[in-house]
Amino acid sequence: MADNRIAYGIAEGMGINTDGMKPKAVWQAIADKQGVSVGQAMQRAYRSVMARQLKTVLERKRKSELTTLLGEEFKGYKGQDAVNKLLQERRGHIKGAFHRDDMGDIDLLWGSDTLGLKHIIRQRESQGIDTQEFLKDLANVVENGNYYEKNKRGDFEFIHNGKMAVIAVEYQGSKMTYLLTAFKTRYKVKVPPNDGT
Repeated sequence: MADNRIAYGIAEGMGINTDGMKPKAVWQAIADKQGVSVGQAMQRAYRSVMARQLKTVLERKRKSELTTLLGEEFKGYKGQDAVNKLLQERRGHIKGAFHRDDMGDIDLLWGSDTLGLKHIIRQRESQGIDTQEFLKDLANVVENGNYYEKNKRGDFEFIHNGKMAVIAVEYQGSKMTYLLTAFKTRYKVKVPPNDGT
């Protein structure tokens, strides 16, 4: 039964008129149009169906992971108020928590051990840094930091008052601009090379 539906669907997509045709004849018409044997046509069809099914499963899994990562959205918070809200809630995210003229809106995520505010806190605590002190001007670092570079992963780095904020522009294929991490740095803003003029 599944073979028949696949055959008729493929034939229709190829513009083959299947009116009154039995499944075997449909497969033969597909094979003839592709210039291959019936067995090869069937293998191609099954590979194509399996690839689409796998893509669908992976897409659902990715969306589920993203939904889990984001959690509840808190609205109406901007800048340092957004940071303080997620510090209080210890979950969720805030869309457009920050804004930069060169990047647009930047989301703030509570996140995980590898990204977001939770990551920033854990990493700074492991370094013995007072996280409350470190985070009290995080919005200022994100919004007013000077561009440093685009790193090897494609994330943008900004420096302000000895701190670096790293802004990512996608998460596992989903377009989304968010604060990936922040840390103390000794780097200084790069000065463009003198071009001799």
